[in-house]
Order: sequence, then C-alpha cells, then structure tokens
Amino acid sequence: MKKNILIINILIILCSACNRIPKHATLIENFPASCTLQGDSIRNFDNELGIMAILNAGNYFVCPSHRTDFHFAVYQKDNLQKVGEILPQGRGAGEFIAPAYFSQYKIESNETKIWILEQALNQYLKINLSKTILSDSLHIEKAYDLSSFKSYSYRDMYAINEDLLFATRDDQDCKHTFLHLAEKQEQEIDFSLPIPIHPYTHYISQTISTKHPTMPYFVSAYFNLPQIDFINEQGIYKTIFYKEIIIPRQANMSQSEYEYFNCVCSDSNYVYALYNPYNATEDTYLNTSEILVFSWQGEPVQKYIIPFATYICIDTENQRLYALNTQKETFNTTVYNLPDN
Repeated sequence: MKKNILIINILIILCSACNRIPKHATLIENFPASCTLQGDSIRNFDNELGIMAILNAGNYFVCPSHRTDFHFAVYQKDNLQKVGEILPQGRGAGEFIAPAYFSQYKIESNETKIWILEQALNQYLKINLSKTILSDSLHIEKAYDLSSFKSYSYRDMYAINEDLLFATRDDQDCKHTFLHLAEKQEQEIDFSLPIPIHPYTHYISQTISTKHPTMPYFVSAYFNLPQIDFINEQGIYKTIFYKEIIIPRQANMSQSEYEYFNCVCSDSNYVYALYNPYNATEDTYLNTSEILVFSWQGEPVQKYIIPFATYICIDTENQRLYALNTQKETFNTTVYNLPDN
C-alpha cells in the first residue's frame, strides 16, 4: 500500500513539473494603456490580385500575392505607387516555387537589400531589391549554403551574420534553431513549455516570427496558442501568455480549431502582435482586432484596437501602421497614424 502511495506521489510531482510555468513566463490580462485608433482607408492595394500581406522593405513595401505570374509586387513607400514585380512563378532558371520574405532588409550604399527563403528548395538568398527593380532582372548578392541542413524544411529564416542564421523548422513541433553555417551544425532552442509529439502536434505548434532590425533578437507568436516567445542567442528569455495559459501537454486536436495571433512585426523599439481570437466551431472572428505592443524586454506597453484586419505592417519612419483586410475587395487597407507610446 505504501509503495502504491509513493508511486502516485511521484507521478503527481512529475505531472506538476511538466506543467509548471517557467520563471521567465508571464500571464498578461491587461495593458498599461489602451486606445482605439482612427485611420484612413486607401485603395492603393485594391488591384493587387490575391494580396496576402504588406511587408516593410526600407524604401519599399513588398506584397506577396497568389494567382499572379510573380510572387511579389513592390510599391514605393513614399507615394504607394507600384514600381515592379519580382520573383516569377515557375520551376525553371530564375523562377521560384514558394519564396517567402520576412521583412528583413538592409540599406547599403543607398540600395535596398532583402533576404528571401525559397521554402520549396531550402535556398536562402540575399537579393539587391533596388537593382532588381531598376533593371527588371534578378540580382542575387549572396546564396547561403544550406546543403548541410537539407534534412529539414523551414517556416522562416533570418540572417544574423554571414555564418549564423535563425530559423524555424516546418515539421512536427516546429522547433526554433540556430544554423551555424561554418561549423555545419544546428543548435536547437528549448521550448518554454514542452510540446509532446502527437498526430496533432504540428497543428498547434506553428508560429510566425519577427526580428529586431539590427540586433539578434526575435519574437515568435503562435497561431493556435495564446503565447508569444522572446528569443535571443541564449534561447527564450521571456514568454507571454495573453488572457489565458494553455499547457501544450494538456492540449489535444481540438486546440487547432482556435486561433490567436495572425501577424507579428517590429521596429527597433517595439513588437506589434495582431491578436484575432477565432473559434472554428462558431466560424467567426470578432469585428475588431487588437494590436498588442511590447518592448523588446517583453513588457506590455500599449494595446491598440482597430477594425478587423488580417495583417499589419509598421512604418516606423513615418510613425504609421498599415492594416490589411484580405476579406475586402475594395479599400482593403487602412493607414493609422501612431500616437507616441
């Protein structure tokens, strides 16, 4: 009898340890300030067939789209006029199957450079966007050697330096990892809360990420969990749970029917997370979206409330925020002037 009690106590302790919230994790239910933003609807992106997002690229906006001959349309930021299309669809030379851009850019010698991940082929490229638009011909400045990491496909990828990349796998639990190119080694990042491997694991572990413009800091938000992780080269240094804590170990397939974060973007000072709670059983979103603003230390700063949007983009230079609603055929984008935080 005593032996059975001892076993039960051990199991209780082990279960409690598995579900314990780490010290760097915080539940946030309220923000220090909240305001409803008033914006102006614009039609500049209405004619962009299949537009999915508006992404910052220095002097430009890059818009991924589908059902077109090119993967991206490029707009001049100052006047919102379309200046070109890049990365043609196809499987031939100079064509792309599934390229993705994650708003990582750099201005060098007055030219805009962007980083593109060709997800279908595990190719990571630094492209001179300015020259590509000017000459209507693709200018690749660097192709990173990912030959040692072909056993995985990746959801996103960011360059930290010439030999170090941050990436998120696109398999099972979607681990974040550092790719050391010179050493040809991969360094996995531990989760704040373990995600067990089950048939539904991939459904609840997918994330969207953003990188600090100049520093090796990253933020990753979950689609199907109310959780945001702040990451540096040492690993996850802050985890935010918004409104509720969901332990992945306790979740099941039904968790994939709930959505939380649709987009995350950032500038040098703040991280902006688009929160759109969704319940598949009701098949409806709220009429409004919340934009949660955090410092890079993971501290809540401000909450903005706007009409429903599916994607947001921060224009720091002009203190504007662009909100895209892909469900609208006309006036699909609204521009907001941001107040000083």
